[in-house]
Amino acid sequence: MIQRKDAIVSRLTMGIGLLFKKNKVKYLCGLATLEHARDEIWQLRVNDQQIRARNVVIATGSQPRQLPGVTH
Repeated sequence: MIQRKDAIVSRLTMGIGLLFKKNKVKYLCGLATLEHARDEIWQLRVNDQQIRARNVVIATGSQPRQLPGVTH
């Protein structure tokens, strides 16, 4: 069951990556700090890189949770 889940997540992640590339969406992974917004432009820092953007999507992800009585 876990292997199937991992395969599905991998396919979905690759699909999202292709959509980002096709639509020229820049994807950054790391610790982000929103510094300020001015004139509809966001300024943020991701790791050590300073970014300015009109649109920002924050995707925090998820963590698996152990269900009581269920082992994998």
